[in-house]
Amino acid sequence: EIMLPRTEVEFIEADTPIFKAAQWVNDKAFSRYPVAGDGFDDVLGFVHVRDLLNPEMRERSIRVRDIARDILKFPGTKSVLSAMHEMRQAGQHLAIVVDEYGGTAGIVSLEDLVEEVIGEIHDEYDEIEKPSVQGASGEYDVDGLLNLEDFTEMTLVELPDGPYETVAGWAVAQIGRLPEVGDEVEFENAKFEVTKVEARRISRLRVVVAAATTEDAD
Repeated sequence: EIMLPRTEVEFIEADTPIFKAAQWVNDKAFSRYPVAGDGFDDVLGFVHVRDLLNPEMRERSIRVRDIARDILKFPGTKSVLSAMHEMRQAGQHLAIVVDEYGGTAGIVSLEDLVEEVIGEIHDEYDEIEKPSVQGASGEYDVDGLLNLEDFTEMTLVELPDGPYETVAGWAVAQIGRLPEVGDEVEFENAKFEVTKVEARRISRLRVVVAAATTEDAD
């Protein structure tokens, strides 16, 4: 259900001149498009809109295939977490999903994968529920969408960097599967417990930090 099926994907033919492709994307909403060679089952790569709209490119007598970038290809059986990790490692935002016959089943974006695991990405102006600190006991009720920097400022627990930006993202990476209420993870002097899951994403966590850390903060 994360994948955009092939019938809904907008491909650019590899032999399309750059100036024509630039005109075509002007009315489109996406920033990346798969490049098709000999049919939709022959995906040569993808092209980014900014490359097509680059004045230097548009003035050259070249075709889309000449500027196509490499694209990852995944089997339909690949897990969401594995695909997300591989795309982050490769620095790619778009991948082709291949069916059992080696044909193109559809495409998937890194953003869609992240939203599936962590929840819908919030705009910077969206109001995010504030985490609440429960006295001096070292217990915190944390919003899963709290970013790592703010979490460290609140708890003095510094989580390692990785293919995630939120506490929920870090927790999912440790759990290694879709989260469930009651899942627990420990890191250094802190214990994390998933207390609420909504639409397969971690919504709230209970974090208990060892007393020594909270005393050191005084």
